[in-house]
Amino acid sequence: MKIVTRIILIVSLLFCFSSVMVVQGVYGQEALQVNIEEAIELALRTSEDVQIKENEIDKMRYRYNEAKSAIYPHISGEVTWSRNAVYSPTDPLLNKNYGLDTGVTVTQVLWAFGRISSALRLADKYLTISRLNKDIAQQEIIYHTKLSYYNALLADQALSIVKESYENARKNKMLLEKRNTSGRSSKRDNIKMAADIASRLPQLNDAQTAFSSAMRTFKVIIGVDTEVPVALREDFAVHYSTLNQTEIKGRLQENEPTLKALHKQIDADEEMIKIRKANFLPTLSAFATWDYQGIGNAFYVRGNNLDHYYVAGLKVSIPIWAGGEKVSLLKQARVDKENSILRLQKTTKEFTLELDNAIFEYHEYINTLKANHEAVELARESFNMTRDLFETGQVSLADLNDAELLLTSQKLALVLTLYNLNTTLAKIEKLAATEL
Repeated sequence: MKIVTRIILIVSLLFCFSSVMVVQGVYGQEALQVNIEEAIELALRTSEDVQIKENEIDKMRYRYNEAKSAIYPHISGEVTWSRNAVYSPTDPLLNKNYGLDTGVTVTQVLWAFGRISSALRLADKYLTISRLNKDIAQQEIIYHTKLSYYNALLADQALSIVKESYENARKNKMLLEKRNTSGRSSKRDNIKMAADIASRLPQLNDAQTAFSSAMRTFKVIIGVDTEVPVALREDFAVHYSTLNQTEIKGRLQENEPTLKALHKQIDADEEMIKIRKANFLPTLSAFATWDYQGIGNAFYVRGNNLDHYYVAGLKVSIPIWAGGEKVSLLKQARVDKENSILRLQKTTKEFTLELDNAIFEYHEYINTLKANHEAVELARESFNMTRDLFETGQVSLADLNDAELLLTSQKLALVLTLYNLNTTLAKIEKLAATEL
Protein backbone atom coordinates (compact mmCIF):
# COMPACT_ATOMS: atom_id res chain seq x y z
CA MET A 1 0.00 0.00 0.00
CA LYS A 2 2.87 2.37 0.73
CA ILE A 3 4.24 1.83 -2.79
CA VAL A 4 0.84 2.56 -4.33
CA THR A 5 0.53 5.72 -2.24
CA ARG A 6 3.96 6.90 -3.33
CA ILE A 7 3.12 6.29 -7.00
CA ILE A 8 -0.13 8.24 -6.70
CA LEU A 9 1.72 11.08 -4.95
CA ILE A 10 4.41 11.24 -7.68
CA VAL A 11 1.81 11.21 -10.47
CA SER A 12 -0.15 13.98 -8.71
CA LEU A 13 2.98 16.12 -8.36
CA LEU A 14 3.87 15.62 -12.02
CA PHE A 15 0.34 16.57 -13.07
CA CYS A 16 0.42 19.72 -10.95
CA PHE A 17 3.86 20.66 -12.32
CA SER A 18 2.72 20.22 -15.94
CA SER A 19 -0.41 22.24 -15.26
CA VAL A 20 1.67 25.07 -13.84
CA MET A 21 3.92 25.00 -16.88
CA VAL A 22 0.91 25.16 -19.21
CA VAL A 23 -0.55 28.09 -17.29
CA GLN A 24 2.78 29.89 -17.40
CA GLY A 25 3.04 29.20 -21.12
CA VAL A 26 -0.37 30.72 -21.79
CA TYR A 27 -0.50 33.58 -19.32
CA GLY A 28 3.11 34.19 -18.40
CA GLN A 29 4.64 34.60 -21.83
CA GLU A 30 6.21 37.90 -22.73
CA ALA A 31 4.38 40.19 -25.13
CA LEU A 32 5.48 40.21 -28.76
CA GLN A 33 6.75 43.73 -29.35
CA VAL A 34 6.48 44.99 -32.92
CA ASN A 35 6.90 48.26 -34.74
CA ILE A 36 5.36 49.14 -38.09
CA GLU A 37 8.15 47.67 -40.22
CA GLU A 38 8.11 44.39 -38.30
CA ALA A 39 4.32 44.25 -38.55
CA ILE A 40 4.50 44.73 -42.32
CA GLU A 41 7.11 41.98 -42.62
CA LEU A 42 4.92 39.58 -40.65
CA ALA A 43 1.83 40.50 -42.68
CA LEU A 44 3.60 39.95 -45.99
CA ARG A 45 5.09 36.68 -44.83
CA THR A 46 1.72 35.21 -43.81
CA SER A 47 -0.51 36.75 -46.47
CA GLU A 48 -2.48 34.34 -48.64
CA ASP A 49 -2.91 37.07 -51.27
CA VAL A 50 0.85 37.31 -51.80
CA GLN A 51 1.14 33.55 -52.07
CA ILE A 52 -1.68 33.50 -54.65
CA LYS A 53 0.09 36.17 -56.71
CA GLU A 54 3.33 34.18 -56.55
CA ASN A 55 1.46 31.18 -57.90
CA GLU A 56 0.07 33.37 -60.67
CA ILE A 57 3.64 34.36 -61.59
CA ASP A 58 4.56 30.69 -61.85
CA LYS A 59 1.48 30.09 -63.98
CA MET A 60 2.43 32.90 -66.38
CA ARG A 61 5.96 31.54 -66.56
CA TYR A 62 4.57 28.16 -67.59
CA ARG A 63 2.36 29.89 -70.14
CA TYR A 64 5.42 31.58 -71.60
CA ASN A 65 7.09 28.17 -71.92
CA GLU A 66 3.93 26.93 -73.60
CA ALA A 67 4.11 29.70 -76.19
CA LYS A 68 7.83 29.11 -76.62
CA SER A 69 7.25 25.45 -77.47
CA ALA A 70 5.91 26.49 -80.89
CA ILE A 71 9.43 27.34 -82.12
CA TYR A 72 10.73 23.81 -81.44
CA PRO A 73 10.08 20.62 -83.44
CA HIS A 74 7.06 18.56 -82.44
CA ILE A 75 7.48 14.79 -82.45
CA SER A 76 4.57 12.39 -82.25
CA GLY A 77 4.32 8.61 -82.51
CA GLU A 78 1.41 6.38 -83.43
CA VAL A 79 0.70 2.64 -83.35
CA THR A 80 -2.44 1.21 -85.00
CA TRP A 81 -3.50 -2.45 -84.85
CA SER A 82 -6.60 -3.39 -86.85
CA ARG A 83 -8.81 -6.46 -87.40
CA ASN A 84 -10.46 -6.64 -90.78
CA ALA A 85 -13.93 -8.01 -90.15
CA VAL A 86 -15.05 -7.58 -93.78
CA TYR A 87 -12.62 -7.74 -96.72
CA SER A 88 -12.53 -5.11 -99.39
CA PRO A 89 -13.77 -6.63 -102.68
CA THR A 90 -11.94 -4.03 -104.78
CA ASP A 91 -8.41 -4.94 -103.72
CA PRO A 92 -7.59 -8.65 -103.31
CA LEU A 93 -4.12 -7.80 -102.03
CA LEU A 94 -5.65 -6.32 -98.87
CA ASN A 95 -7.67 -9.41 -98.04
CA LYS A 96 -5.81 -10.07 -94.83
CA ASN A 97 -7.21 -10.53 -91.36
CA TYR A 98 -4.94 -8.12 -89.44
CA GLY A 99 -3.00 -4.95 -90.02
CA LEU A 100 -0.26 -3.09 -88.09
CA ASP A 101 0.86 0.50 -88.65
CA THR A 102 3.55 2.20 -86.55
CA GLY A 103 5.22 5.50 -87.23
CA VAL A 104 6.87 8.70 -86.02
CA THR A 105 6.13 12.17 -87.39
CA VAL A 106 8.26 15.30 -86.91
CA THR A 107 6.86 18.76 -87.72
CA GLN A 108 8.62 22.10 -87.55
CA VAL A 109 7.07 25.50 -88.15
CA LEU A 110 9.35 27.51 -90.43
CA TRP A 111 7.44 30.77 -90.85
CA ALA A 112 4.15 32.02 -89.43
CA PHE A 113 4.36 35.74 -90.32
CA GLY A 114 5.01 36.87 -86.74
CA ARG A 115 2.35 34.74 -85.07
CA ILE A 116 4.82 32.87 -82.86
CA SER A 117 7.02 35.86 -82.02
CA SER A 118 3.95 37.91 -81.07
CA ALA A 119 2.70 35.06 -78.91
CA LEU A 120 6.05 34.99 -77.10
CA ARG A 121 6.00 38.73 -76.52
CA LEU A 122 2.38 38.48 -75.34
CA ALA A 123 3.26 35.76 -72.83
CA ASP A 124 6.24 37.78 -71.62
CA LYS A 125 4.07 40.86 -71.05
CA TYR A 126 1.52 38.84 -69.11
CA LEU A 127 4.38 37.52 -66.99
CA THR A 128 5.37 41.11 -66.24
CA ILE A 129 1.74 41.97 -65.43
CA SER A 130 1.57 39.07 -62.99
CA ARG A 131 4.66 40.41 -61.21
CA LEU A 132 3.07 43.86 -61.05
CA ASN A 133 -0.10 42.31 -59.64
CA LYS A 134 2.02 40.89 -56.86
CA ASP A 135 3.40 44.38 -56.20
CA ILE A 136 -0.19 45.68 -56.09
CA ALA A 137 -1.13 43.02 -53.54
CA GLN A 138 1.91 43.87 -51.43
CA GLN A 139 1.06 47.58 -51.54
CA GLU A 140 -2.47 46.81 -50.33
CA ILE A 141 -1.18 44.64 -47.50
CA ILE A 142 1.35 47.28 -46.42
CA TYR A 143 -1.35 49.95 -46.45
CA HIS A 144 -3.90 47.93 -44.49
CA THR A 145 -1.23 46.81 -42.01
CA LYS A 146 -0.35 50.44 -41.35
CA LEU A 147 -4.02 51.33 -40.94
CA SER A 148 -4.53 48.47 -38.51
CA TYR A 149 -1.40 49.41 -36.55
CA TYR A 150 -2.48 53.06 -36.29
CA ASN A 151 -6.02 52.01 -35.38
CA ALA A 152 -4.71 49.84 -32.56
CA LEU A 153 -2.37 52.64 -31.45
CA LEU A 154 -5.28 55.12 -31.46
CA ALA A 155 -7.41 52.75 -29.40
CA ASP A 156 -4.52 52.18 -26.96
CA GLN A 157 -3.89 55.88 -26.40
CA ALA A 158 -7.61 56.67 -26.21
CA LEU A 159 -7.95 53.99 -23.53
CA SER A 160 -5.06 55.54 -21.58
CA ILE A 161 -6.67 58.98 -21.81
CA VAL A 162 -10.04 57.68 -20.62
CA LYS A 163 -8.35 55.82 -17.75
CA GLU A 164 -6.52 58.99 -16.78
CA SER A 165 -9.80 60.89 -16.91
CA TYR A 166 -11.36 58.33 -14.60
CA GLU A 167 -8.45 58.64 -12.19
CA ASN A 168 -8.78 62.44 -12.28
CA ALA A 169 -12.44 62.07 -11.34
CA ARG A 170 -11.48 59.86 -8.40
CA LYS A 171 -8.89 62.41 -7.28
CA ASN A 172 -11.53 65.11 -7.53
CA LYS A 173 -13.72 63.01 -5.27
CA MET A 174 -10.90 62.80 -2.75
CA LEU A 175 -10.61 66.59 -2.85
CA LEU A 176 -14.35 66.83 -2.29
CA GLU A 177 -14.13 64.48 0.70
CA LYS A 178 -11.31 66.60 2.05
CA ARG A 179 -13.57 69.64 1.77
CA ASN A 180 -16.33 67.71 3.55
CA THR A 181 -14.13 67.45 6.60
CA SER A 182 -13.97 71.25 6.61
CA GLY A 183 -17.73 71.55 6.27
CA ARG A 184 -17.60 73.31 2.87
CA SER A 185 -19.35 70.70 0.72
CA SER A 186 -23.00 69.91 0.16
CA LYS A 187 -24.89 66.66 -0.32
CA ARG A 188 -25.67 67.79 -3.86
CA ASP A 189 -21.95 67.99 -4.68
CA ASN A 190 -21.41 64.49 -3.30
CA ILE A 191 -24.19 63.06 -5.43
CA LYS A 192 -23.00 64.90 -8.51
CA MET A 193 -19.44 63.68 -8.04
CA ALA A 194 -20.61 60.09 -7.61
CA ALA A 195 -22.71 60.41 -10.76
CA ASP A 196 -19.76 61.87 -12.66
CA ILE A 197 -17.53 58.94 -11.72
CA ALA A 198 -20.24 56.43 -12.56
CA SER A 199 -20.81 58.03 -15.97
CA ARG A 200 -17.16 57.51 -16.87
CA LEU A 201 -17.27 53.74 -16.41
CA PRO A 202 -19.25 53.06 -19.64
CA GLN A 203 -16.76 55.22 -21.55
CA LEU A 204 -13.92 53.25 -20.00
CA ASN A 205 -15.55 49.95 -20.94
CA ASP A 206 -16.20 51.15 -24.50
CA ALA A 207 -12.58 52.24 -24.85
CA GLN A 208 -11.39 48.86 -23.55
CA THR A 209 -13.69 47.05 -26.00
CA ALA A 210 -12.47 49.17 -28.91
CA PHE A 211 -8.85 48.48 -27.99
CA SER A 212 -9.42 44.73 -27.70
CA SER A 213 -11.20 44.65 -31.07
CA ALA A 214 -8.46 46.68 -32.75
CA MET A 215 -5.74 44.43 -31.35
CA ARG A 216 -7.53 41.26 -32.47
CA THR A 217 -7.81 42.64 -35.99
CA PHE A 218 -4.15 43.64 -35.96
CA LYS A 219 -3.07 40.18 -34.77
CA VAL A 220 -5.03 38.51 -37.57
CA ILE A 221 -3.41 40.76 -40.18
CA ILE A 222 0.13 40.02 -38.99
CA GLY A 223 -0.61 36.30 -38.63
CA VAL A 224 -0.32 36.06 -34.83
CA ASP A 225 -2.66 34.00 -32.69
CA THR A 226 -5.24 36.14 -30.93
CA GLU A 227 -4.20 34.70 -27.54
CA VAL A 228 -0.62 35.91 -27.93
CA PRO A 229 -0.04 39.28 -26.21
CA VAL A 230 1.25 41.95 -28.59
CA ALA A 231 2.72 45.33 -27.65
CA LEU A 232 3.03 48.24 -30.08
CA ARG A 233 6.61 49.42 -29.87
CA GLU A 234 6.37 52.47 -32.17
CA ASP A 235 4.39 55.56 -31.25
CA PHE A 236 2.99 58.27 -33.49
CA ALA A 237 5.69 60.51 -34.91
CA VAL A 238 6.25 63.89 -33.27
CA HIS A 239 7.35 66.00 -36.26
CA TYR A 240 5.79 66.06 -39.73
CA SER A 241 7.28 67.84 -42.72
CA THR A 242 5.45 69.32 -45.68
CA LEU A 243 5.36 67.40 -48.96
CA ASN A 244 6.32 68.40 -52.49
CA GLN A 245 3.12 67.75 -54.40
CA THR A 246 4.73 67.91 -57.86
CA GLU A 247 7.45 65.43 -56.93
CA ILE A 248 4.99 62.98 -55.38
CA LYS A 249 2.68 63.13 -58.40
CA GLY A 250 5.70 62.29 -60.55
CA ARG A 251 6.34 59.24 -58.37
CA LEU A 252 2.73 58.23 -58.88
CA GLN A 253 3.21 58.13 -62.65
CA GLU A 254 6.55 56.30 -62.39
CA ASN A 255 6.10 53.86 -59.52
CA GLU A 256 2.42 53.05 -59.00
CA PRO A 257 2.10 49.33 -59.91
CA THR A 258 -1.54 49.53 -60.99
CA LEU A 259 -0.76 52.16 -63.62
CA LYS A 260 2.31 50.23 -64.76
CA ALA A 261 0.19 47.08 -65.11
CA LEU A 262 -2.36 48.99 -67.20
CA HIS A 263 0.41 50.25 -69.49
CA LYS A 264 1.63 46.68 -69.93
CA GLN A 265 -1.92 45.53 -70.63
CA ILE A 266 -2.11 47.98 -73.55
CA ASP A 267 1.13 46.53 -74.92
CA ALA A 268 -0.27 43.02 -74.49
CA ASP A 269 -3.44 43.99 -76.34
CA GLU A 270 -1.30 45.30 -79.22
CA GLU A 271 0.50 41.96 -79.44
CA MET A 272 -2.85 40.18 -79.47
CA ILE A 273 -3.93 42.35 -82.42
CA LYS A 274 -0.77 41.28 -84.26
CA ILE A 275 -1.59 37.63 -83.57
CA ARG A 276 -5.14 38.08 -84.86
CA LYS A 277 -3.82 39.72 -88.01
CA ALA A 278 -1.31 36.91 -88.56
CA ASN A 279 -4.18 34.41 -88.52
CA PHE A 280 -5.13 35.69 -91.99
CA LEU A 281 -1.71 34.75 -93.39
CA PRO A 282 -0.27 31.35 -94.39
CA THR A 283 1.87 29.11 -92.21
CA LEU A 284 4.92 27.36 -93.65
CA SER A 285 6.12 24.19 -91.92
CA ALA A 286 8.30 21.17 -92.66
CA PHE A 287 7.47 17.59 -91.82
CA ALA A 288 9.03 14.13 -91.93
CA THR A 289 7.32 10.80 -91.33
CA TRP A 290 8.60 7.27 -90.85
CA ASP A 291 6.10 4.39 -91.01
CA TYR A 292 6.58 0.69 -90.41
CA GLN A 293 3.41 -1.08 -91.52
CA GLY A 294 1.97 -4.23 -93.06
CA ILE A 295 -0.84 -6.83 -93.02
CA GLY A 296 -1.14 -10.55 -92.29
CA ASN A 297 -3.49 -13.37 -91.39
CA ALA A 298 -2.08 -13.82 -87.87
CA PHE A 299 -3.11 -11.43 -85.08
CA TYR A 300 0.57 -10.58 -84.66
CA VAL A 301 1.88 -9.28 -87.95
CA ARG A 302 5.36 -10.71 -88.43
CA GLY A 303 8.39 -8.68 -89.43
CA ASN A 304 8.58 -10.19 -92.91
CA ASN A 305 5.12 -8.70 -93.61
CA LEU A 306 6.15 -5.20 -92.47
CA ASP A 307 7.80 -2.56 -94.65
CA HIS A 308 9.46 0.82 -94.02
CA TYR A 309 8.03 4.01 -95.53
CA TYR A 310 9.60 7.48 -95.42
CA VAL A 311 7.93 10.80 -96.27
CA ALA A 312 9.36 14.33 -96.01
CA GLY A 313 8.25 17.66 -97.36
CA LEU A 314 7.01 21.22 -96.88
CA LYS A 315 3.50 22.21 -95.99
CA VAL A 316 1.76 25.55 -96.51
CA SER A 317 -1.48 26.12 -94.65
CA ILE A 318 -3.56 28.95 -96.16
CA PRO A 319 -6.68 30.16 -94.34
CA ILE A 320 -9.34 30.94 -96.94
CA TRP A 321 -12.67 31.28 -95.15
CA ALA A 322 -13.77 30.58 -91.57
CA GLY A 323 -17.21 32.13 -91.55
CA GLY A 324 -16.01 35.49 -90.22
CA GLU A 325 -14.41 34.07 -87.09
CA LYS A 326 -10.99 35.63 -87.65
CA VAL A 327 -12.47 39.04 -88.40
CA SER A 328 -14.53 38.93 -85.22
CA LEU A 329 -11.51 37.96 -83.13
CA LEU A 330 -9.49 40.83 -84.61
CA LYS A 331 -12.24 43.35 -83.84
CA GLN A 332 -12.52 42.02 -80.30
CA ALA A 333 -8.78 42.50 -79.79
CA ARG A 334 -9.02 46.10 -80.98
CA VAL A 335 -11.93 46.79 -78.64
CA ASP A 336 -9.94 45.28 -75.75
CA LYS A 337 -7.07 47.67 -76.47
CA GLU A 338 -9.41 50.68 -76.60
CA ASN A 339 -10.91 49.67 -73.26
CA SER A 340 -7.44 49.25 -71.74
CA ILE A 341 -6.52 52.77 -72.85
CA LEU A 342 -9.73 54.17 -71.37
CA ARG A 343 -9.18 52.21 -68.17
CA LEU A 344 -5.67 53.67 -67.85
CA GLN A 345 -6.97 57.20 -68.38
CA LYS A 346 -9.76 56.71 -65.84
CA THR A 347 -7.49 55.15 -63.21
CA THR A 348 -4.86 57.87 -63.67
CA LYS A 349 -7.47 60.59 -63.11
CA GLU A 350 -8.84 58.84 -60.04
CA PHE A 351 -5.42 58.23 -58.49
CA THR A 352 -4.27 61.79 -59.22
CA LEU A 353 -7.37 63.28 -57.63
CA GLU A 354 -7.07 60.94 -54.67
CA LEU A 355 -3.41 61.90 -54.21
CA ASP A 356 -4.14 65.63 -54.46
CA ASN A 357 -6.87 65.36 -51.83
CA ALA A 358 -4.67 63.27 -49.53
CA ILE A 359 -1.78 65.77 -49.74
CA PHE A 360 -4.16 68.66 -49.05
CA GLU A 361 -5.67 66.84 -46.05
CA TYR A 362 -2.19 65.96 -44.78
CA HIS A 363 -1.08 69.59 -44.73
CA GLU A 364 -4.35 70.65 -43.06
CA TYR A 365 -3.83 68.02 -40.37
CA ILE A 366 -0.36 69.45 -39.70
CA ASN A 367 -1.93 72.84 -39.03
CA THR A 368 -4.60 71.19 -36.87
CA LEU A 369 -1.92 69.34 -34.92
CA LYS A 370 -0.26 72.60 -33.90
CA ALA A 371 -3.59 73.91 -32.64
CA ASN A 372 -4.24 70.61 -30.81
CA HIS A 373 -0.95 70.82 -28.91
CA GLU A 374 -1.68 74.38 -27.87
CA ALA A 375 -5.23 73.48 -26.83
CA VAL A 376 -4.02 70.55 -24.71
CA GLU A 377 -1.45 72.69 -22.90
CA LEU A 378 -3.99 75.41 -22.17
CA ALA A 379 -6.59 72.87 -21.06
CA ARG A 380 -4.06 71.19 -18.76
CA GLU A 381 -3.07 74.53 -17.28
CA SER A 382 -6.72 75.43 -16.80
CA PHE A 383 -7.50 72.09 -15.13
CA ASN A 384 -4.57 72.33 -12.71
CA MET A 385 -5.53 75.87 -11.81
CA THR A 386 -9.20 74.96 -11.35
CA ARG A 387 -8.28 72.00 -9.14
CA ASP A 388 -6.19 74.27 -6.89
CA LEU A 389 -9.06 76.76 -6.69
CA PHE A 390 -11.57 73.99 -5.96
CA GLU A 391 -9.40 72.69 -3.15
CA THR A 392 -9.64 76.10 -1.48
CA GLY A 393 -13.34 76.45 -2.22
CA GLN A 394 -13.05 79.26 -4.77
CA VAL A 395 -14.77 77.41 -7.67
CA SER A 396 -17.67 74.98 -7.86
CA LEU A 397 -17.62 71.26 -8.59
CA ALA A 398 -19.16 71.92 -11.99
CA ASP A 399 -16.23 74.15 -12.91
CA LEU A 400 -13.79 71.41 -11.93
CA ASN A 401 -15.63 68.75 -13.93
CA ASP A 402 -15.87 71.02 -16.95
CA ALA A 403 -12.13 71.72 -16.81
CA GLU A 404 -11.32 68.03 -16.58
CA LEU A 405 -13.67 67.07 -19.42
CA LEU A 406 -12.19 69.83 -21.57
CA LEU A 407 -8.68 68.46 -20.97
CA THR A 408 -9.83 64.91 -21.83
CA SER A 409 -11.59 66.01 -25.01
CA GLN A 410 -8.55 67.99 -26.17
CA LYS A 411 -6.26 65.00 -25.56
CA LEU A 412 -8.58 62.77 -27.55
CA ALA A 413 -8.71 65.36 -30.33
CA LEU A 414 -4.91 65.46 -30.42
CA VAL A 415 -4.63 61.67 -30.69
CA LEU A 416 -7.30 61.60 -33.41
CA THR A 417 -5.38 64.20 -35.42
CA LEU A 418 -2.21 62.13 -35.10
CA TYR A 419 -4.14 59.11 -36.32
CA ASN A 420 -5.54 61.02 -39.30
CA LEU A 421 -2.08 62.37 -40.12
CA ASN A 422 -0.46 58.95 -40.18
CA THR A 423 -3.26 57.20 -42.06
CA THR A 424 -3.28 59.97 -44.66
CA LEU A 425 0.49 59.72 -45.01
CA ALA A 426 0.14 55.95 -45.44
CA LYS A 427 -2.38 56.57 -48.22
CA ILE A 428 0.01 58.97 -49.95
CA GLU A 429 2.84 56.43 -49.70
CA LYS A 430 0.57 53.77 -51.18
CA LEU A 431 -0.37 55.95 -54.15
CA ALA A 432 3.21 57.09 -54.72
CA ALA A 433 4.50 53.53 -54.13
CA THR A 434 7.38 54.90 -52.05
CA GLU A 435 8.28 55.70 -48.45
CA LEU A 436 8.21 59.38 -47.53
